[in-house]
Amino acid sequence: MVPVFALSYLLLDTGIAILRRWLRGAPLSRGEVRHIHLQLFALGLPPHRAATVLYAKAGVIALLGLAVTL
Repeated sequence: MVPVFALSYLLLDTGIAILRRWLRGAPLSRGEVRHIHLQLFALGLPPHRAATVLYAKAGVIALLGLAVTL
């Protein structure tokens, strides 16, 4: 359960991107600029800071998954 919670943030981003492309009729393999990490870059965060934010959020969600399982 913990790995699913840890990856849920990134899986959610991927799922939403695929859904957006499907609803627009765009090819699913085409790139997009609305991913979470690209939005963080647009806010002015450098790549290492954006990665830290995503790691922290994934860690919090993993701890939530651990709490749920225990």
